[in-house]
Amino acid sequence: MAAERLPWISADPASIRLFELAQKVAVAPTILLISGESGTGKDYLARLVHELGPRRDAPFLKIDCASLPPQLPAVVVAQKFERVVDEIDAAVQ
Repeated sequence: MAAERLPWISADPASIRLFELAQKVAVAPTILLISGESGTGKDYLARLVHELGPRRDAPFLKIDCASLPPQLPAVVVAQKFERVVDEIDAAVQ
């Protein structure tokens, strides 16, 4: 049974543009990093992009970068994250 999809309720031009960008990014074969201030809807946007993409029925993986040690270089984090995504893809297929 598929989970209920997130609604996108918006009328202002900036939010509509953000939804259009989410639709485009969702089908791109890449990793997405969403940054911004606390309380701006990053988690919601990430979930929406996941649900709009071809992997919508696969597990959703969210990593809180603020919880990572500051001495860990961003390149290492990206490489590890990409490996995790590859492993999940292999397990799902």
